[in-house]
Amino acid sequence: MARHPGIFPTFFLSGFECSNFLWGEDCVRRNLVAETAHDRHAAADYRMLARLGIAVAREGIPWPLVDRAGHCDFSLIDPYIAAMNAAQVLPV
Repeated sequence: MARHPGIFPTFFLSGFECSNFLWGEDCVRRNLVAETAHDRHAAADYRMLARLGIAVAREGIPWPLVDRAGHCDFSLIDPYIAAMNAAQVLPV
């Protein structure tokens, strides 16, 4: 991982769409993490960033999936954090 002066280890940063919003008149919830297949390919996504020399990425927390009637279960993001750690990509 390249080191540069500043708060991040690389100049370029990346991120993956994480919106979970109600869509249309029927208010159907869309999950853009699933629609972009990042939920299935997170490890490969982060390995690709590392190969490109990008060592920082935004990984969002999909609040509608985490907050369950006032009880927050963050285990949903554990696989993403593990994939980032394995690829040595810093989460923001």
